[in-house]
Amino acid sequence: MAFDNPLNIIKKSKTGNHETMVFAGRHMNLENLEKLDPVQDAQIYYQYICNSIPTKSTLKYIYKFVKNYHPSIFPSLRLEDIKSLGKMLDELALKENAHINILKILKELIKKIQTSPHHLTFLHPIFAKHCLLAKTYSYAKDILAYDIEDFDEHVTVLDFLLYHYYGGMLAIGLKDYNKALTYFRRVISTPAKVTSAIMIESYKKYVLVSILLYGIKQRLPSYTDEDVNKKLSKSEQCKKYKELENIFSTPSSEMNMNVKRIKKLSNFKSKDNQGLIKQTTRAYTRKVIQKLTQTYVTMSFEEIAKEIGLSDANANEIVERHLLSMIENNEIFAYINHSNGGMVSFYDDPERYNNNDTMEKINKCLKTVSELNNKVLEYHRSIKKEHIIDATKKMKEIKKNINKIVLNDDEFNEQSFLYPDGSMKMDDMNAGLGFGSDDENDHRF
Repeated sequence: MAFDNPLNIIKKSKTGNHETMVFAGRHMNLENLEKLDPVQDAQIYYQYICNSIPTKSTLKYIYKFVKNYHPSIFPSLRLEDIKSLGKMLDELALKENAHINILKILKELIKKIQTSPHHLTFLHPIFAKHCLLAKTYSYAKDILAYDIEDFDEHVTVLDFLLYHYYGGMLAIGLKDYNKALTYFRRVISTPAKVTSAIMIESYKKYVLVSILLYGIKQRLPSYTDEDVNKKLSKSEQCKKYKELENIFSTPSSEMNMNVKRIKKLSNFKSKDNQGLIKQTTRAYTRKVIQKLTQTYVTMSFEEIAKEIGLSDANANEIVERHLLSMIENNEIFAYINHSNGGMVSFYDDPERYNNNDTMEKINKCLKTVSELNNKVLEYHRSIKKEHIIDATKKMKEIKKNINKIVLNDDEFNEQSFLYPDGSMKMDDMNAGLGFGSDDENDHRF
């Protein structure tokens, strides 16, 4: 019995203090599940869960089953049934605001059905969505840590798009903007002829995150579908973001341009991305201050305020807050002197990068590059192997047909040279290979 086909006669009731199910006219106390072993009595345990109307109180029984589930113990449980269980948990969480309650079950299920940590399942988008709704971004960190390399046959295009869209938003929550940019880029560059709402929302966030990270809007990959690019550019929903993209299309060190950009970000209004816009405005302001350290040795608070377009009475206080925060995070290296209204002296990074921490970072980067190289080689070999197998089959077929022709000498001129995908007359074959040359010195055959 599948999860998505519960009997219509099932309903919840109360018997004393115990929650029960009415199943085929009989009351079944859910506490009976405590007496069952999810391993030894997996089939019965499954039937109880399958035919229950899930509530927050029944989730502990579902988790117990999932925790002990293994394909070898319960081989009759199909992936379709697990997918239905995921949908059932999704509906329960939305209905009863139980987002945080189902995350443990979903994560356990994902790990049970994954072939590797890089394997995308149909449960990934559900898990990511409820991590967002529960605002438990860190709980998704170990799932997001692995790049997707393959997926099972039950994963749809919508699953792929939703997971990367939700994953990008989770990465923003974790302040991992590089990963967020990568995830939104994957959504936008997914092969498609129709621009979906998910692509539009991803494009909006892609523009903001790329400005936040680099100070300019990053170009989309060359393999992005042209139709998608055009439709995003012409979309009324993306109009404001396109204007923003045009302003931030190239790097700039001009004060007037930087002030214009900061004001544009400060006045930018968006119902869905207001928090991200504030982060982007703050990040770009700090990038402008960072660039000043490359040009000036000493500056006053007033001069810095002018460079970032501040003219308020409390401009000096805002500048000082930015500077202190940046010094604390090692974004700049400076000394603040409050005499004469506030002066800032910039100096170079004192770190010489000749310690063990630096070596560990370098080794980690080298290891990542090595692993990536091995994966590329593995993919290359697998593709090459398939090509060789296919080519070998064709060559065997050609050789077989040649042998037939050679063995049947009497019918040599009447035979057709057959390829796996059609036929070619012997004369055509000779002409193609040069066997019919008039040159007496031609001994190629």
